[in-house]
Amino acid sequence: GCSTWNEGEPQEDFQPFLDHLAGVSLAGKQAAVFGPGDSRFDHFCEAVDLIEKRLQAQGAHLVSPGLKVDGAVDRAADQARRWGRQVRDRLVVN
Repeated sequence: GCSTWNEGEPQEDFQPFLDHLAGVSLAGKQAAVFGPGDSRFDHFCEAVDLIEKRLQAQGAHLVSPGLKVDGAVDRAADQARRWGRQVRDRLVVN
């Protein structure tokens, strides 16, 4: 999970991890992405989209569309729980 800053970039402390993923094979791995944002801004939750693209480029399978939380995170607790259950239920256990 990661919030979006400035012109659609991931938060500053997440960028090194995202850069590191460029050199990692995630073939056969399952993933799901979430992030908070504010829909009043043009680049609402674009970090979620960037991370999803990077994961897919490295071979990961996204088990669920990314969760984009608009506004206060504490008000989205029920939404996050539903999304988490959806992710859990879509995971393929080998």
